[in-house]
Amino acid sequence: MNMKVEELQLVAQDSAHEVEIQKTAPGNEPRPSFCATNTSADELFESGFAGARIDAGWIQAWSARTVRAYSTLAPSADVIGHDAVGGFFACRLGDIRKGRVLYFSPEELAWEEMGVSYDEWLLWCLDGDHETFYEGLRWKGWRKDVGSLKVGEAYSIYPFPFAEGPPIDERSRKPVPIRELWHLYVEEWQTRLEDA
Repeated sequence: MNMKVEELQLVAQDSAHEVEIQKTAPGNEPRPSFCATNTSADELFESGFAGARIDAGWIQAWSARTVRAYSTLAPSADVIGHDAVGGFFACRLGDIRKGRVLYFSPEELAWEEMGVSYDEWLLWCLDGDHETFYEGLRWKGWRKDVGSLKVGEAYSIYPFPFAEGPPIDERSRKPVPIRELWHLYVEEWQTRLEDA
């Protein structure tokens, strides 16, 4: 794809989803680790890509600064974005599948292979089938609710998405900083399952 931020904006104009691209001055974004093996991602960040809110903000693709801030929490991958329900996207580092995107599911409390590169993931964000991917996790009126989330926020849902309980429409939701959900889902609950 080898896309620069201006070209990404052109693709976003034809997207089936509402997309807001954030920019900064070219060369102002530090490059995440995975850019070393991903030329197009390197060019995108170098051209001033500072993140994006996609599908009314349901998916937030992170700026390089945010990616780097999380690099110590996920040493084998660069976390590249999150969704409105506390799912995380990461780009794998350092093995035969490096550069491939993983998804941390808040329903399964596990990392899942998406089978796509960073470039393909960006295209999926812009024009992919989100309804099928997020089946059972979207409630009536989600678009309006998610539109009010700030950058770096997602919904804490209770009962948790991985717990048995009523349909998503009947569960309580409140916006929280995404770091809280990383701590709760990835660090705390996933560790409990691994230790069980």
